[in-house]
Amino acid sequence: MADDSIPPPGEAAKVAERQAKTRAQRMKWRLANAEHRREYQRSQRAADKKRRDGDLALQQAHLAKQRARYHAESAETKELRAVMRSKYHQANREAITARMRERARQRREEDAEAVNRKKAEWRQANLERVRGTAVNWHKANPHSHKISNARRRARKRAAEGSYTKDDIAAIYAGQNGQCVYCQAHLGQQYHADHVKPLAKGGSNWPENIQLTCTTCNLKKSDMDHEQFLQRLSLRAAAK
Repeated sequence: MADDSIPPPGEAAKVAERQAKTRAQRMKWRLANAEHRREYQRSQRAADKKRRDGDLALQQAHLAKQRARYHAESAETKELRAVMRSKYHQANREAITARMRERARQRREEDAEAVNRKKAEWRQANLERVRGTAVNWHKANPHSHKISNARRRARKRAAEGSYTKDDIAAIYAGQNGQCVYCQAHLGQQYHADHVKPLAKGGSNWPENIQLTCTTCNLKKSDMDHEQFLQRLSLRAAAK
């Protein structure tokens, strides 16, 4: 049986001739109607743009409707949303904090110079706010403020160790709230003194911390604990 898909001899040449004639006619029409084709293409592009603009307008109208619906919500619904957000944040506080810290760390690593520059620009533009915040924090957190200053001095001396508010509270209780030298009541006006001064290689661990009054700490300066006790004894004997 002959395959119907294969044209008989001579037919293939006729098909090729007809196709060539069709292409030639098409090209002739395009050349004769070039301006018409360009006008048609312009009209098609204009129609496409109008359709896209219409879609954008519909999207904007939908968003506007959603915003209007949100603002028109009852006070009870808004309060419920706020409660739900608060519960979510409380239940996922650690995860949220970890994500925020990770994003901040990535930003610092990607462009530390830009981050530092923005921080400096913000501080310069908000000096009064920064100073007021710092003053309020120092007043509300006197222990943390003193610890932060001591930690900074220890870093400058390349001293190892650190201590916390709980360590200071334990030392304070161990000294009955009194200066280790003159037994004056300390209150909040204490100094966290290093038994072995940082200048002489002392550490910043709690074991090297004692609490003194301002007067004794200034007199002790960079003397060792035993050296200062000897000086106090000599002064007492001279009296």
